[in-house]
Amino acid sequence: MKAKLKTLKRGQTFYGAGIQWLVLGHTNSSQGLPIVTHIVSTGIVERRAFDEKNRNDLGVSTLLAYLNGEFLERLEDAFGEGAVAEQFIDLTSNDGLKDYGNVKAKVGLLTEEEYRQHRDILPPLGDEGWWWLATPYSTERAGYPSLVR
Repeated sequence: MKAKLKTLKRGQTFYGAGIQWLVLGHTNSSQGLPIVTHIVSTGIVERRAFDEKNRNDLGVSTLLAYLNGEFLERLEDAFGEGAVAEQFIDLTSNDGLKDYGNVKAKVGLLTEEEYRQHRDILPPLGDEGWWWLATPYSTERAGYPSLVR
């Protein structure tokens, strides 16, 4: 029998769409019932450029387009259409600039703040891996149009 995502606790893993996922937590309804489960893959799913034009704005990146296109289709084939909820990703840079605003997406990257919040349960990715994060180092206005954290 398959377990429902809402029954899994923070730090537990499960398989879906050929990927191992880690539960980061749940967003609960006003009655305290889980309505959204936040998950992240436990490893590198694919090696891809953050952006083919070398931009550090996740909102216009080729990676976000892929994640919410072809990759999202893969997830919906496995989990069911509509099973992946939209979220807002805060693109505030490390130096506090809000030039990139927020981006609405169904599939995205962790922000640096989310990475810190969940670091205790995030697995190491090995010698050749690191976590691509949504958080830019700074923005083009400050002279850093291509660095992400």
